[in-house]
Amino acid sequence: MSLVDAVEKGIDLCKQILELYNDYYHGKLMKLVVIGGESLDVLQHWVVELFSNVRQGSQGKLEFKVEGSV
Repeated sequence: MSLVDAVEKGIDLCKQILELYNDYYHGKLMKLVVIGGESLDVLQHWVVELFSNVRQGSQGKLEFKVEGSV
């Protein structure tokens, strides 16, 4: 299936992308690796400053559906 096929079939791509983002883009499903030459205290401060607003979410909705051939 291509993007053109999806549009022709009436699939709302914007809605699908937003659902994907809301369901799967959160801290419980992410890993962060930090490598740097600064001290551990500095690196930790940067991580907290830059990533503390990432929502936690839950791992409860890990379901992927495929319609048609892959």
